[in-house]
Amino acid sequence: MRRLLVAIITASLAACWGPPGHLSFTGEPPSDGDIWLSDDTGSWDTDDPYSDGVSPVLELADAWCYTTDDSGDWWGFKAQGDDPQGLDTLLAFMADGVRVQDSGGAEVATVALVCEDNGHCWGSAQSDHIDLGCMNPMAYDFVFQVEDQQGHRSTALTVQGRYGTGSTG
Repeated sequence: MRRLLVAIITASLAACWGPPGHLSFTGEPPSDGDIWLSDDTGSWDTDDPYSDGVSPVLELADAWCYTTDDSGDWWGFKAQGDDPQGLDTLLAFMADGVRVQDSGGAEVATVALVCEDNGHCWGSAQSDHIDLGCMNPMAYDFVFQVEDQQGHRSTALTVQGRYGTGSTG
């Protein structure tokens, strides 16, 4: 039953938001308590984050690769966004929320981010769908951005990939 539900959700997302691989799920998303742990990486800026008064900001971001027994290598992504007009003004779906760069700075893939009304954003992709294996995740930089409903984009936040232990990081 669970596999059927996953297949239906994946097919629905692919039909609504683009080709397979843009956004992939491996079941129910983890709970907020599993995702938003205190060991998150990213930039914590103590200055006024809304320097222009209208653009959203990213407070943290993380990208990790992990292996599952039944479906191979996956990449997981999470970010925390905020917007001066309110968290609920962040776009719920950004097809290019994460841009993947190789060690030379060339863009090699993009991955979608889904943002909730509380500013928590997440995404995942099977490594085969974005041609990005888990052999050396530190060789890749992940450039995160969020956008609000008015079309304002945040300043990019870049993090280095890492090894993870599962879908929650």
